[in-house]
Amino acid sequence: MDELGIVHIQQDKQFRAAQGIAWLNIAMGLNRTIRHKPVAMLSMLEYISTAVMSNERNDPKAATWVYFDEIYLLLRDSLSANFLYTSWKRFRKYNAYATGITQNMQDCLTNDTAYAMLANSEFVVMLRQTKDIDSVVELYGLSEPQRKYLLLAQPGEGIIKMGNSLIPFNNPQPKDTKTYKLLTTKPGEME
Repeated sequence: MDELGIVHIQQDKQFRAAQGIAWLNIAMGLNRTIRHKPVAMLSMLEYISTAVMSNERNDPKAATWVYFDEIYLLLRDSLSANFLYTSWKRFRKYNAYATGITQNMQDCLTNDTAYAMLANSEFVVMLRQTKDIDSVVELYGLSEPQRKYLLLAQPGEGIIKMGNSLIPFNNPQPKDTKTYKLLTTKPGEME
């Protein structure tokens, strides 16, 4: 790890060629005490944007997926939040798909930039919601039965928003399978 806390950057060209997709893994661990954290974050985000555009130029048919885990951390800073907002709209032009991941929707629903990004998203997977349910209902126009479904959803259940369609799903995984062990986020159950 260097002084900016950048842990790992890797592109797997063989995987890309075999699957027709681009894979870019960036793991960042930025120390909270770093004075230049906003500059480091923008540098990493710019790197991601450049990689997305480069992937499209190198192979216009290949798709690129960009995952922002714990996206609320990027939304706290106005510079990175504005970058995300712009990228959210632009990535589609480069055959790239951005995914923001958070456990607490309230972090996104109370942030104007994140709210606009969610409203501009064609594909959203909603899992069980409790505190944030009223904001989710308002944003996506959920009916009362859909609201109740999200309130009572068990693991493997939720609602997919695809375009203007809202599709409930029920896809529980048996706990004794390898798939379950790969998907679970429960401590002690992970592989």
